Amino acid sequence: MAKKKKVSILAYMGEDEDPEFQIAPMIDILLVLLIFFMSITSKEVMLRDREIQLATATKAEKKKKETDSGEVVVNVKWTGFNSTYAVGEQQCSAYELTLILEQKKKLHEQAQRGKKQPFRVIVRADREVQWRFLQDVLKACASAEINNITYAVLQEGVYTKKGT
Repeated sequence: MAKKKKVSILAYMGEDEDPEFQIAPMIDILLVLLIFFMSITSKEVMLRDREIQLATATKAEKKKKETDSGEVVVNVKWTGFNSTYAVGEQQCSAYELTLILEQKKKLHEQAQRGKKQPFRVIVRADREVQWRFLQDVLKACASAEINNITYAVLQEGVYTKKGT
């Protein structure tokens, strides 16, 4: 039986050569991470409509950061004579809002599988929106059996100049 000869790595590379560092796999990993974080960031930006001017409140509290998996952001924009509703980039009517909220809540409950993480609706309404249009959002939440509702406002004096 022939003995297998051990070949050291130094003999294989030659004694004068330095080991090479493979940078191509490292670049691939960095690009995948970059794409992942860009997609997560753009998802968060899509939820907020920059044209909405939030109302101010003197005793507004900062949102307790739980998780975003059980949250739906409803943007209510004032158009001058009417309001428009949007969930993310999806424009909808008050009736469609009810269906969307029911669907999102059902998906959240299926994903939780017995965990007790609450489902929350965050209402981002323009400061000019009339109360009757906000009532439509509350009715849609009631129809979807959602009772955890948060209104997004700006804290007066911190983010805004007083009186603006």
